[in-house]
Amino acid sequence: MTRQAHGQRFLADCTSPHAPVHIKKLMNHWKYSYMNIYVGNLSYDVTEADLRQAFESFGSVTSVSLITDKFSGRSKGFGFVEMPAKEEARTAISQLNGHDLKGREITVNEARPRSEGQRGGGKRTGGGWR
Repeated sequence: MTRQAHGQRFLADCTSPHAPVHIKKLMNHWKYSYMNIYVGNLSYDVTEADLRQAFESFGSVTSVSLITDKFSGRSKGFGFVEMPAKEEARTAISQLNGHDLKGREITVNEARPRSEGQRGGGKRTGGGWR
């Protein structure tokens, strides 16, 4: 079972009518209070610590992740920041969008959930002998 499938199964179990009440309340709180923030147009020199520092001036930061190329390990120029308080996250988005970070004007907005089956990369056609 993939990590994503396991997570979806866990959420389905926790939100089922038979789940304990305290689990339902916790899941409902988590679902509506945390905000995942997309940060784009990042300089390749920006580190996770730089992003955390920029966002922590607006409130608590739960996690920071820079997206890197799996072969070279080099940053792809974007990442995600998760903040537990939506109001703090909205303030950070409005203040940091267009802000200069290490020589680049960054793009900051609320991350959209990935649609099912959406993965990066181009069209793979196979090739070789058939």
